[in-house]
Formats: sequence, C-alpha cells, structure tokens
Amino acid sequence: MCQRVPWLAVDDLAALAAARDILVRLYENEGYVQFADQVPYWRAREYANSNTHYLDQYDIEVEVVDILIDEAGDTITVRVSADLAPLFPDFDLALDHTVVREGEAQVRMRAWMP
Repeated sequence: MCQRVPWLAVDDLAALAAARDILVRLYENEGYVQFADQVPYWRAREYANSNTHYLDQYDIEVEVVDILIDEAGDTITVRVSADLAPLFPDFDLALDHTVVREGEAQVRMRAWMP
C-alpha cells in the first residue's frame, strides 16, 4: 500500500519565507535583492516545517537545500528536501528515499511615496 505524503506547498512556504526577509527599501530604491538576515535559511526552514504535521509524527524534518535569487525575474526559488525513509519498510535495500522539491515566490513591492 502506497502512502500519500501531504506536504503540499511546503516548498512554496519556504520561498515565501525567503521573500519575506528581503530589504524592502533597498529593493524599491535600487532594484537590488538583499536579505535582511544574511542567512535566511532558518526562516525558510521554519515555514517549510510548519506545514508538515504528517511528517512530524515520523520525526522527518524538511531541510532547505538552496535559495536562489533571480533579479531579472524578481523571483526567489527555494529548494527543499526530506528523507522519507521512515515511511517505507526496510527490506535491506540501499534505496534513496530523499525527495527534493522547489518553490518559487515572486517579489512584488507596493508603490512607495516618500
């Protein structure tokens, strides 16, 4: 029997978290993307794991692998992974149960008037 893993939008939540940490004024004034926190991985990881209640019961953590910035497209892509081995029976086979997904968030700023 195959189990469905309901970690919908975990990657998108991580991308949203990364986009949330952008220095807004710098982006509005200069169009340059820089994070307020030089290492935004912790917040992206927190957001990703906030939607994984099913995985929590198996002590499976979602890890942020990479955060990529595309300044031309005003997007942030976050790659996450999780080792789902605890969900599968052990048949003494060397199988990789790591799942990698990507989520993307587009940076959109409000009009700002000084």
